[in-house]
Amino acid sequence: MPDELTFIAETLRNTATEINNFSGRKSSYSKIKGYLAEADLLAHQVVTDSIRSSFSQDYIFSEEDDHEDCNIKHEVDTRTWILDPICGTTNYVRGIPFYAHSLCLLDNDGVLASGIYHLGFDDLFLADREESTLNRLVVKVSETENL
Repeated sequence: MPDELTFIAETLRNTATEINNFSGRKSSYSKIKGYLAEADLLAHQVVTDSIRSSFSQDYIFSEEDDHEDCNIKHEVDTRTWILDPICGTTNYVRGIPFYAHSLCLLDNDGVLASGIYHLGFDDLFLADREESTLNRLVVKVSETENL
């Protein structure tokens, strides 16, 4: 497994463990962004700290950052991490165990590596330019064109 996929897998599992051990469910709501839970901010911090310690030169774009003045440009020879600390915050806030943590790495050629982890089912989806896996088993899109 390429280093970036190993990093993504470990970071997503560590984030899920931190959130699972976090007892708070305080949140706020806005019409623009929906729910923002304390756990979103914790997950954001866990992931961004991990990225900064391992890939200090890379950019980070998180759903929990303030993007009002953000003008996203992907410069040549830069890499950008895109993360959704808790994908499904509404479910998390309501105690519904259907939420996940997601992390993606872009380079000049597009998506280099990505992952989604769902702790409730212990499902880890990973993908790079070569293959996609679910819990280390290769998965592919069906070739069926008509249902």
